[in-house]
Amino acid sequence: MAKREITNRPHKNRMMVGQAGVFRVASELLMRGHVPWFPSVDTGCDILLDNGIRIQVKSRQLQDHPAYPEGAYPFSSEQAWYKGKEMQRDWCDIVDFFVFVGISEWRFFIAPVAMCTKNFWIRPKGLTTHCVSVEAMRTMREKGMTNQAIAEHLGVTDMTVIRNLKKPSKYNSEMGNRHIASFEDRWDLLDLNRSIKGIETASSQAVAILG
Repeated sequence: MAKREITNRPHKNRMMVGQAGVFRVASELLMRGHVPWFPSVDTGCDILLDNGIRIQVKSRQLQDHPAYPEGAYPFSSEQAWYKGKEMQRDWCDIVDFFVFVGISEWRFFIAPVAMCTKNFWIRPKGLTTHCVSVEAMRTMREKGMTNQAIAEHLGVTDMTVIRNLKKPSKYNSEMGNRHIASFEDRWDLLDLNRSIKGIETASSQAVAILG
């Protein structure tokens, strides 16, 4: 029987890349003390954590883009593939978090489903443009800081500060094209166990004080 080439089967190639991403995410979760479960039926949830959080993993490799000579990762939070066909889904009722995986550099963006831009591109590491907090700019300006001082503090240009104080750029707003970059390596967002433990500890201390 002739050997089949994966490159001749785009759908199969996407499935293998996607599954590689799922296993890598599971490995990262294990190293952080989580217990990942794999649902036996594919309903859209790739990984279920021991704390109840549902995760959908979306993996992409760097691809050519006319605006980015170095390439970029094309991500989408609304598209899905089922039996080789592209479809759109409302993920809010299916999972709690997306983990977007840039396989070419093994980068991970852990973002709540409700805060994800529908379609976006992320440039390679070192070239990624991050979202800048316009609210932070306003706060610093109210405290009397100059535009130059604000720019130096946030790592942006003076003109970026001036433009955003005058009219916030859509790129720096929630759901903007750069917004997802701020979620890189935010594994802590999945650690509900730590948050619950902290609440329980605080409650115990309060009871001890009042008692």
